[in-house]
Amino acid sequence: MRILVVDDHQVVRAGVRALLEADPEIEVCGEGIDGRDAIAKARELQPDAVVMDVSMPNLSGIEATRELVSLYPQIRVVMLSQHDFPHIMQQALNAGACAYVVKSAVNTDLLKALKEKTASRRISIYGSTRTDTKMHEILRRSAALEAALRESEERFRLAQQAARIGTFDLNLKTGVNKWTPELEEMYGLAPGEFGGTRADWEALLHPDDRDEIVRGLDEAIRTGPFEKEFRIVRRDASVRWMLAKAATLRDASGAAERLIGINIDITERRETEEQLRRGERELAMEVAHLKLLQQISTELIQEQSAKNLYEKITDAAVAIMRSDFASMQMLYPERGNNGELLLLAYRGFSPEAARFWQWVPADSGSTCAAALRTRQRVIVSDIETCDFMAATEDLRIYRQTAIRAVQSTPLLSRTGQIVGMISTHWREQHAPSERDLQTFDVLARQAADLIERRRTEEAALEKEQQLSALAARLDRRVCDAQNVSPIPKVNPAINEK
Repeated sequence: MRILVVDDHQVVRAGVRALLEADPEIEVCGEGIDGRDAIAKARELQPDAVVMDVSMPNLSGIEATRELVSLYPQIRVVMLSQHDFPHIMQQALNAGACAYVVKSAVNTDLLKALKEKTASRRISIYGSTRTDTKMHEILRRSAALEAALRESEERFRLAQQAARIGTFDLNLKTGVNKWTPELEEMYGLAPGEFGGTRADWEALLHPDDRDEIVRGLDEAIRTGPFEKEFRIVRRDASVRWMLAKAATLRDASGAAERLIGINIDITERRETEEQLRRGERELAMEVAHLKLLQQISTELIQEQSAKNLYEKITDAAVAIMRSDFASMQMLYPERGNNGELLLLAYRGFSPEAARFWQWVPADSGSTCAAALRTRQRVIVSDIETCDFMAATEDLRIYRQTAIRAVQSTPLLSRTGQIVGMISTHWREQHAPSERDLQTFDVLARQAADLIERRRTEEAALEKEQQLSALAARLDRRVCDAQNVSPIPKVNPAINEK
């Protein structure tokens, strides 16, 4: 059996050590000089039992016992005192000591008290001269009260588990921070795994919240109650939200003695609030996007400048897709082998990128060329892992322009023919959501209608020019015909002569 001896007098510690070491079954593993030292040595040495003096400076043996039993319930504490008073024995019982030995009986009863095995929480008293009924009645009532208290604590523990609440008790004098098993579970720890100090708790705080919470706790210890919401990081790297409420208990002089309080796991509440905020943001964004689409529709009807509309559609693409770049192109099917795309408008491109993508053939390594070949939307969430871009000049320009992700959507006419392309690009890896793509498709429909109208206007203009040229040629022919001298008619009378 490994024993820790704690007394503020060196001569007493030496005497107890000599007495205990005479027994071959006992090893004195260490000594402590006061209650605070006892807690530190117990944490370090993990003895089987502690022989604890009652009256010591800094922290009394009674208070130290209470902390030890809470932190290390497997350690048995035998109180050693020169006092033979019932109220001190009662305090030892309430603190969790398993035996009480009056110092006058140390030579005869200390070993007996250490070796006594009992499954009950009843304290054994050795060396007391008090055999009066009053003392035993006090101890009996204390034991009954403790049993009732344990039952009440069990009910409270069940209520805490149901409400996801854990409690703590930080002794500001010893630095010992006692947690209930419920609080340990909330922090992702097994029962008894928490280190038992304020520093151990601070290490579990989220790095972004730690400084603010530590400052708030220090201020609360000085001036008043503590109530904060903060994040913790469990050992499995999961993040949870806690609400902490605490109050400072002070001694008779007003000095802060203990900080007691609760933690409530509010992760679900915070996640629900964040979902509501996200929904509100998305709804506001959708309303803004719908207004933007409505404005573009109005301007399409009013036949505004095509170039200005190309620019507005490109800006709308950036807003709807929350992208860093965007471009709009028109298909000229008569160019190249399978047509080429002409850049109509763009946002964010460097001058070199704009020149490079001024005309895009169908066999290039860009997403818009891939979409032209497949007649489907092409999404590349990371250009560095895209097979069809590998070792192409397009990949070099993407990198040079700081583009990491891109999507290209074909613009289809009302008859299903590709008339152009609209693309958005991001600086970081990105995959657009279905919700964003649905709104974007409305914009793509508007863009396709604009290009189709532009091509119709171009065809009509070209036809008009052809007709004008033909009319001009006809006019010239008529003029030429009018300028030719008429052939003179022969007079028959002359011929008769």
